[in-house]
Amino acid sequence: MKYEDVARKAYVGEMEANHEDFTLSDSGFHVNLQWPFMGASPDGMVSCKCCGSGICEVKCPYKARDVHPLDAAATIKNFCLKQSARDACITLDKKHAYYYQVQAQLHICDVEFCDFIVWTTKGLFVERIAPDPDFWTIATREAREFFVNGILPEIMGKWYTRALVPCSKNLPSSDDDDAYWCICQQLIEDSTLIRCDNMNCKIKWYHPSCVQLKEIPQDKWLCPQCFSKP
Repeated sequence: MKYEDVARKAYVGEMEANHEDFTLSDSGFHVNLQWPFMGASPDGMVSCKCCGSGICEVKCPYKARDVHPLDAAATIKNFCLKQSARDACITLDKKHAYYYQVQAQLHICDVEFCDFIVWTTKGLFVERIAPDPDFWTIATREAREFFVNGILPEIMGKWYTRALVPCSKNLPSSDDDDAYWCICQQLIEDSTLIRCDNMNCKIKWYHPSCVQLKEIPQDKWLCPQCFSKP
């Protein structure tokens, strides 16, 4: 953050010299209903008459502070910029975490481009990056699976941090429909259970408290995992 304001001013100066009515404004936190389990907060919202609206992301890498970004791409190991062996073109490495960040910002903010900015004391690098739909499809599939199978069960029922239940020979057999017991996996005698209305639900029966229900729903009800599925 120490040099980000300096980098922004250098970027604005370059853009104003080459674009009509260029503006850069602060950005808040963005959520897109297509991917409600993710959010994005780019470093700025940009616009001009010639290119329309987009976003920008500023990086001031400490390890390259005294090296021009173009030279850093060729000399610093695991740097975010990569030099193509075919045409020597410098671009953001698609395997780098910053590329995932930029694509998330592009799709969640629903804009046409992101200016990826790398600033050091020796110079400024700007690459205009467009949305990559194929990349994003794969990335969101994996992110959704992680949210549904990892984060959501923990939020709703402490799936991973609750105390383990001792094994018992008295539990129902696996071919018994009543064997599908909640995310807590506890068979509690005379306890109230609610059934998920998705016939393909893997768990089926839930304790209301484990899914944070204070009252039994009168209409159809889907468990958190089934509700999150597209």
